[in-house]
Amino acid sequence: MPSTDGVTRGKIAALPPELSEVERVDEMCTDSDIARAMQAKAKAALELLYDYNEKLDKELDDRKLASMKLQDFLYAQKDLLTQAEQRLEVSLIYSSLVNLLWCRLQFHWPLFSGASKSCEGPYEEIGRVEESRVEHAGFE
Repeated sequence: MPSTDGVTRGKIAALPPELSEVERVDEMCTDSDIARAMQAKAKAALELLYDYNEKLDKELDDRKLASMKLQDFLYAQKDLLTQAEQRLEVSLIYSSLVNLLWCRLQFHWPLFSGASKSCEGPYEEIGRVEESRVEHAGFE
């Protein structure tokens, strides 16, 4: 974000070059009118620079505050993402268990009703794997 005070920067750039010329010191010492005029120009330039530096300090403080707020926001978003990923993992485990139970139910259902089997195969191994995932995740 660029600084918002382009007018002041223009005024600083337009300051008379004699304010920074060391050679003019001898001339100011010999002519009091030139010295007073240079003193007035230097005082005005000093006030302009002081005001500009205050604005820059305030802008810097505002940027630091914005940066801190953005860092806090990013930390909170990362924390929420971690929580969502954990909830997703738990949901996937429970979904796997529900599917396993559904498969077991369909496997045993023909014994009671004479319906056809839609889940075939050794579901016991799948059950042991899913149950160990649930115990590992801390849910029982």
